[in-house]
Amino acid sequence: MWAYLVNLAIAYQLLGQPEDAIIYAGRALRLGGNSGALLARGIARAQQGNSAGARADFEEAGKEGHALAGVNLEVLAGRPAARPSPPTAAEPELLAGKNPADATLALGGTVRRLAASGEGPALEIRYREHPTFTALRVAAGDRWIQFLWTAPGYAGETSLGLKPGTPESGLSVHGAAAESVSSPGGRFHHFKERRLLVQVVDGRVAGWSVYALPPP
Repeated sequence: MWAYLVNLAIAYQLLGQPEDAIIYAGRALRLGGNSGALLARGIARAQQGNSAGARADFEEAGKEGHALAGVNLEVLAGRPAARPSPPTAAEPELLAGKNPADATLALGGTVRRLAASGEGPALEIRYREHPTFTALRVAAGDRWIQFLWTAPGYAGETSLGLKPGTPESGLSVHGAAAESVSSPGGRFHHFKERRLLVQVVDGRVAGWSVYALPPP
């Protein structure tokens, strides 16, 4: 249950609602959430300008062994950690030739609405299963994020050749992950430049998601 709450916290971060991200990360921690929940809450606190709170969360996540805790502490201190550049110009990924910005992929599917926990609008979640992927759309008012997740047994690959079964070390073809979060469903690596989330289970790629946000 707490892993779902961490994912909601991350979704609210991406939607620019750190207050709600903090609420869901806090609920995840109360239910036994790990360093991923601390990192999510720390990032949301940093978005609010709460440097002291963010530092406390990053330091605690570091004690629990989160690989990105130190990176976030460096950024918080105004010393961006060096990261290797992606080997090619970063462009948003497609999945099975589909663009995650295509809102029609999730329309007409299952709908779930969550009441607002802060002052913002309620969260609406739509998802729809397709043969090779599942489309998931999360919206709050006029802000939204849409994911396309690989279906079980998906045999395709990313633009740089990442495919199911690739060892975790092979993720380096997409450059350095901006964030990594552990959960009961595996470890998730976020490649922000390519809008790509990769799931790793038992040291190997199990699947991935591409996502889209509204244009600025």
